[in-house]
Amino acid sequence: MKFNFINKALTAISFALLIAILYNVMSYKSWDRYYYFSSVCTPESYPVILQDCYFITADKNELGTINKEDIFRNNSKWGEEYFFAEVQEPLRLPKQLVLEYVSYSDKKQYQDTIDLPQEKIKNIFIKADKKNQFEDMYNSSKEVKGLRFLVGIARNGNVIVWIRGKFLEEVLLKTKLNPKDEISNKENMSIEIEKIFKDLPNDIKIKVKSGWEKNANYLDSTTHYIELNKERWQ
Repeated sequence: MKFNFINKALTAISFALLIAILYNVMSYKSWDRYYYFSSVCTPESYPVILQDCYFITADKNELGTINKEDIFRNNSKWGEEYFFAEVQEPLRLPKQLVLEYVSYSDKKQYQDTIDLPQEKIKNIFIKADKKNQFEDMYNSSKEVKGLRFLVGIARNGNVIVWIRGKFLEEVLLKTKLNPKDEISNKENMSIEIEKIFKDLPNDIKIKVKSGWEKNANYLDSTTHYIELNKERWQ
């Protein structure tokens, strides 16, 4: 009788552990995870202060980081991603882009959570894997390959997102953000902007105030990404 009870208890524990393992496997979805590296760019003539810039993924417990190094250093150029693609763990694919920034040129603040075309992104990853279009990425423990996302922020709230790989560049979306309306007084906004951009080099400030590329339409310009990189892929 005691032996039967112990057997039943062990069976119940084993079953509970199995359920827990299956739940973790189904929640983690290793088959639906990829390596990818993300960065953000602006034109040289459009300095911004990034307050938020990251991806919300299909896993509610993780976020997709976006490298902001070139923006922080006022070293960004349109269509150019951060050079060192370092990744840690494979992630679920991004479903939304969270973006908040202040523009020196526009003297405005923009904020939005932007839906991404999830099905299109998934199909691109599947096709790129089959066509050997994944790029080498740095990982401290093993060799890994994946694709790159690049977020482009242009004048007047215009935003573009590219996905890239070997001989691969596609535009995922183009959208336009509306500025936040927190400071209605233009004079106060200008004073606040100067405080926020106190570390922006004076030569850049002077060029921006003189109308540097104020009519440039960057969203429709060509990045020449494939042309510039094809030699290293061949």
